[in-house]
Amino acid sequence: MAFAVIVGLVLSACQSDADRLVFIETGTVFTNSDSLCIGKSGEADALNYYYLEEIVQGINKPLLNSGDVMLKLYFPDNCFKIKLKPGSKYGILYIMNDIKYRYEFDVNKNGTIAKTKKRS
Repeated sequence: MAFAVIVGLVLSACQSDADRLVFIETGTVFTNSDSLCIGKSGEADALNYYYLEEIVQGINKPLLNSGDVMLKLYFPDNCFKIKLKPGSKYGILYIMNDIKYRYEFDVNKNGTIAKTKKRS
């Protein structure tokens, strides 16, 4: 029973700071044409879950999520057509090959993705 509750919380669309502690591995994303792809290019990794948010003035705005059903998506099905705003900050939590990843990134003025630099 406890396992079912934990899985339900992890896979819920409502993310919190506690979720960020669970997703401790550093992930990666890349663009492919007008799509955002999760993981590495061309790898045979299975995407099981994803949650993408835009971070605006410290407030998280949900953009995409896979819901509470475990997936098994491979490249290029792990790419999602979405318009990322230049100058904006984003965060993604995802499960790939049953490993929990997180990645925060900025979209530069020219539209390229760069890992968010932590403030010192």
